[in-house]
Amino acid sequence: MFSGIIVPLDGSPLAESALPYALALGDATGVPVTLVHVVPLPKLSLDYQLRYDAAEEATLLAQASGVLEVRAQSLGAGT
Repeated sequence: MFSGIIVPLDGSPLAESALPYALALGDATGVPVTLVHVVPLPKLSLDYQLRYDAAEEATLLAQASGVLEVRAQSLGAGT
């Protein structure tokens, strides 16, 4: 069968609407459900050279982690 279910969440109603089905399938099969939130790549500068900003990346990762933690807690799953 399968060993897990991954649910990508981006804050959209469409992504949220998939969550109850994934949870029901996870409960029925006994496999874990993993929530995922993608962090966007850094923006390109005007001269099209990729800038790496560690502070910006840390902020985006912290925001994504916070969103997932709140969602997992609201589902009673903890972190």
